Amino acid sequence: MSSQVQETNDYSIASKHSMVHRGYFIDDFMQYLSPKLKRRSPLINIGYYVRAVVVNEGIKIFLSIEPRIECQIVSLGAGFDTTFFRLVHGYDNIKYFEIDFSDVVKRKISYIKNNENVLNKLISPQETSYGLTSTQYSLISQDMSDIEGLQSILTSIGFDMRKPTLFFSECAITYMPEESSTKIIKWASRLEDVTFMVYEQINPDDGFGKVMVNHFSSIESPLKSVEKYRTKEDQINRYKSCGFTHSYSVGAFEIYNRTLSLEEHKRILNLEPFDEWEEWHLTSCHYTLSVGTKGLFEKMMSQFFSSFSPTSDSVQYDSARGWDSLIESELKLYAHSALLIWNSDSVLIIGGFGLSNDSKHKRIDQLGLLNLKTMKIEKITPPTIDGITWDCLYHTCSLLSDSQKETTFLLYGGRTSPVNQVNSSGFVITIKREGDDIRISGRKVLNSKSYPKSRRRHCALNVNKGVFMCGGVSAEKGDSLKVLDDSWLFTHDEQWIKLDSKLPPRFSHSMVGCHDQIFISGGLSRDFEPLNDLWSFDISANIWTDYNLNILPRYAHTSHFFDDKIVMIGGVNYLSEKQPGICIVNLKDKTFKEFKLPESKETSPIMLHNHCSIESPDLNSIYVIGGGGNCFSFGTSFNRYLVLFNCNRILEMG
Repeated sequence: MSSQVQETNDYSIASKHSMVHRGYFIDDFMQYLSPKLKRRSPLINIGYYVRAVVVNEGIKIFLSIEPRIECQIVSLGAGFDTTFFRLVHGYDNIKYFEIDFSDVVKRKISYIKNNENVLNKLISPQETSYGLTSTQYSLISQDMSDIEGLQSILTSIGFDMRKPTLFFSECAITYMPEESSTKIIKWASRLEDVTFMVYEQINPDDGFGKVMVNHFSSIESPLKSVEKYRTKEDQINRYKSCGFTHSYSVGAFEIYNRTLSLEEHKRILNLEPFDEWEEWHLTSCHYTLSVGTKGLFEKMMSQFFSSFSPTSDSVQYDSARGWDSLIESELKLYAHSALLIWNSDSVLIIGGFGLSNDSKHKRIDQLGLLNLKTMKIEKITPPTIDGITWDCLYHTCSLLSDSQKETTFLLYGGRTSPVNQVNSSGFVITIKREGDDIRISGRKVLNSKSYPKSRRRHCALNVNKGVFMCGGVSAEKGDSLKVLDDSWLFTHDEQWIKLDSKLPPRFSHSMVGCHDQIFISGGLSRDFEPLNDLWSFDISANIWTDYNLNILPRYAHTSHFFDDKIVMIGGVNYLSEKQPGICIVNLKDKTFKEFKLPESKETSPIMLHNHCSIESPDLNSIYVIGGGGNCFSFGTSFNRYLVLFNCNRILEMG
């Protein structure tokens, strides 16, 4: 394998060190095996925390075996992992073997020798030509594709094929040619009492999966297992076909979510300013803990893994036909707002995070004007208005009045950072077309008798009485993630009125309606769980009604109303193989159908979350504008296309 693959160890251990340093995970030995601290983003820290929790849980199952039984653990591609020193060294009945490249092994031995806190955990350590051995722990360099050589060197340092053994690989054998990694699995299955546990990538076919696969290829460390073992079912079949009697595969976030208490979950989320929910969940559901087991460990592995049953197994999930139309666009951004203006002649795009004119990734302070006839974009520099923040994310823009040449709307909420919320009073903005000139003016809402809490990731919608707004998340002292359940009406005389009726708290939900009837779907709950509900609200009667439909959980999606149907587009949850695509709800008979999104090109993945969607003036099409996200350590990805859906075809599907 290439030196680039070896370098993935350096990146991984630096990320783990950053995560430990910030207080996510306790590991007293990390500082000794990763001496230089490199600060990572909150998204990378929390992503590696999920990985640490999941792998830790898997190994702890094995450690629960009776102390009188002598066992072995073999870590394949161990890198600078601290598991033995942190977790295993106190178990006298377990021998621990680590295998990796020669250069990695030499560096790790150097770190161990130079730190007494690590070296003192070893009994009778001794350097050899192939690594380091001790009574309980051995670290060796060996080509893992050479099975005979691997068995020979392991046997020479005390490995016993007759003893119960756990083999585990944490994002390591996936870089080997698939034939070679499968040979290791088959060789391991020759043991009578054995478990083979792997943490690695799955789901390469959706938009995020393509970004992930492209990233590893770009750093010359291509994923060589995921092309053949694409799903959890493929992973299960892999181990069964290699000789294991039982096999399981569970998404990383499902294990993480089961393991942590709600209190610990909230503690983690408040360690650093955090608002990358979509990418966190998407990353976690593109990794799985897969296990093949036989003999002594079957019962304990079954008890743990069989308890995971997908929450949406009963939801039929059909394949959608291909994209109706993809239009190359210079608009590359997400977390923005979009509003039809000038009698639906154009779309005004405000804020978001994207690619600026100087090709930098940043919050966007220019406005975009999309002409729906020519599909051309005009960039507009907005005026300075006291108190307004144009370059905001997760805000709303809601229509107040509209004509062929003049549109007035309410800009409310949003953030510049997770702890800095903006536009909290609201601004009434007017955009006027005068020949070839465009004039923008605005004023802050100053004379209301009351105001909502500042917030982001809320919903707002034009209704007969003004603008209805509800939900969202607010940053407060001591709680940077206060999930809101309040509802407000912004009236035509520019008063904020708090409504008595409350919706179950949520943020990043979607809202659509007609006149005074509103429909709200999904979102993230107060416990940060993706919701699978649909509610209606009658503003005149002040009544919420739950449709009790149990659609696929989703948030960061958009929705549209067509007579007796609601169409939901995109979104995110943490289910490994049931990401939201298109959902069509029939309001009359209270039924729904779910469809996965069509596949996108390898070179230009499409991710439909944190996008905006607009109905065309003739109601024949839905335009999806923008979307994408900061995809963990895989880089930021923006949708290259405006996506067009044919409304008639979508409605026929439902």
